[in-house]
Amino acid sequence: MAAISFLLLLLYSVKSCLSLPHQEKRAWTIGQKVKTTSGTVIGHEAPWPANSGLSEYLGIPYAQNPVGDLRFSAPKAYVSNDEIDGSKFSEECFQIVDGVFAIAEKDFPDIPQDLLAFGKALAGDENTAFGEDCLKINVWTKPQSGEKSKAVMVWIYGGAFSVGATSAVWYSPARYAAEHDVVAVSFNYRLSLFGFNMATFTEEKNPGLLDQRLALEWVRDNIAAFGGDPKRITVFGESAGGFSVDHLSYAYVDDPIANAYISQSGTVTGLAANSQDDTVWWQVSKSVGCGDNSTSPSESIACMRALDGSKIMDGIRNAGPGAGVAYGVTTILSFWPVADNKTVFADAWDREEQGRFARRPMLVTNNAAEGNLVLGALNAGLDWATTIPGVFNCPAATAAKARHDAGVPVWRAYFMGQWNNTNLGGLGAYHVSDVPLVMGATERKEGATPDEPEETLMIKNVMNAWAAFAKDPENGLTNLGWPRYDPEGNTLIRLGLDNKGTPSIGQSTMYDYYCKAMRHVGPSEYKNLEPVKQQSQEKVLSDLRGKYNS
Repeated sequence: MAAISFLLLLLYSVKSCLSLPHQEKRAWTIGQKVKTTSGTVIGHEAPWPANSGLSEYLGIPYAQNPVGDLRFSAPKAYVSNDEIDGSKFSEECFQIVDGVFAIAEKDFPDIPQDLLAFGKALAGDENTAFGEDCLKINVWTKPQSGEKSKAVMVWIYGGAFSVGATSAVWYSPARYAAEHDVVAVSFNYRLSLFGFNMATFTEEKNPGLLDQRLALEWVRDNIAAFGGDPKRITVFGESAGGFSVDHLSYAYVDDPIANAYISQSGTVTGLAANSQDDTVWWQVSKSVGCGDNSTSPSESIACMRALDGSKIMDGIRNAGPGAGVAYGVTTILSFWPVADNKTVFADAWDREEQGRFARRPMLVTNNAAEGNLVLGALNAGLDWATTIPGVFNCPAATAAKARHDAGVPVWRAYFMGQWNNTNLGGLGAYHVSDVPLVMGATERKEGATPDEPEETLMIKNVMNAWAAFAKDPENGLTNLGWPRYDPEGNTLIRLGLDNKGTPSIGQSTMYDYYCKAMRHVGPSEYKNLEPVKQQSQEKVLSDLRGKYNS
């Protein structure tokens, strides 16, 4: 009898183990060495979220240092057998961060600390180092529990392709890995002139976008060693990161790597790609002593490649307003991707309508008041007059509709909440205000107050949704009660309506009634809006000066 009882107990134990695969505990030492194509990485326990048992691997090189002949060129993979110290972030890619803060100080002499804290949360603080040894990737993982082969979430930061930092506290996806049983990844890519040179005579126009693709290839090839599933990679990003996510779906239709996309406040038709124009190149070239437009392009490129990168940054800052790179709004807008018909396409509208994108599930989002903040606009690279609806709301609508029409699972969400610890002068659900909610990082901003109860609930619901989508792009959101998007149906997910933490469902037509007209304001018409943009810019500056300097 005792033997039978023991056998029954043993069978019950085996059954229990088999029925709870997600609770399996596995041998894993926090921060243990992980072998990758870049070398063997030594990690450590992540300081945030605290005491979470999360392994953090920072500053892993995925590409060779883009200096010399690699400057302004496509990246080359970094391959090594050396050990890598993964204990700290690498330097961030060269950018015009001090230009952003110079604008803030010029326009707002009594700028409040919460606005400065906002900038630091997105671009790093005064201690952040910048350079070209920046093409690095970061991984957060918790293989000791949960799924053996986890879904992967890869974050692409925003910043108008001119600023952005993986070390910024609002840009860390670590909490997903700590609390939602996924592997989280972020990476740097080249910015400003280094990543988006705009010149007609360079071989690569958008090296920064090629960096993003190489980073995804690194994830595909190495993420299994961190407990991730290379077949379940979701790419998500906001602003320039959102544009990048959507660009990836068009540039690599047959080999997307990504299994799903989340595009926040950015799609390919939201802003016209810059035309190839040598003006900025020659202005910077002249500023650093590499010749003007009478110089041979090959001589100028060779000279620019021979310089220290910091001198080129000085040249960008000193080039003058004629180049569109002086301090001001044009500083941030100067280095936008150009249509090379390889990474960015001139016929983006047609490709969208024809469904010429990777047929992978997509979540498209934007905010209710994207353009209400000057620094937010600088971070996004906005056209002032078309901030709402032409840059974000209507392009989000057309991107979602195109997927719906092509039979691709798609969801659409609309951020509307205003919370005390992210609020800026009553500017509503401004551009970027969704990011700290999505990352669960609202309290990480310098001087932030604790989350409000409804805000806590919103963060929980949003993070649950993003993770559910990454784990099961076909059904994860449906299982949470989020309907697939139908432009004619009651399917728009409203987040933060009346500052409630529980999502509600509404009709997108309530917010999209003007979008048919916006279809006709395409790339060729943007230049005709310049007087309107200038008036709009001056009005926003005036209104904000009144709010903050009164």
